[in-house]
Amino acid sequence: MLSFAQPELSYDRKRDHSNNFSDVQSQFSEQDLQRIAELINQLKKEVDSHWPYPNKKAKKEKINALVELISLSKSMTISEAIEKIEQRYPTIREGKINTRTSDLLDALKCSVIVPSEP
Repeated sequence: MLSFAQPELSYDRKRDHSNNFSDVQSQFSEQDLQRIAELINQLKKEVDSHWPYPNKKAKKEKINALVELISLSKSMTISEAIEKIEQRYPTIREGKINTRTSDLLDALKCSVIVPSEP
């Protein structure tokens, strides 16, 4: 197992993330959890591939950040969880070729329903 974050949230190349979030009690909708899991699995495929995908270390860190984001969403709002992840993983929005993770975080922030004031 490769470890880049907290041990319980570290990247595990043998773990299939797609089936592990359906029973998670979080602030994310089922659709949001699915989108996060799909990105995690896409990044995981690129990291585990024998093809020389660039920036594999950064992809591992993004996997850890996304898994931790789901975990944090159990105890805080989506906006707070994203903010905490951006603080812990300052490079999460960086992408030399692709901005998938940044785009997903933006979409998740936009999906937050702001309650109207009376």
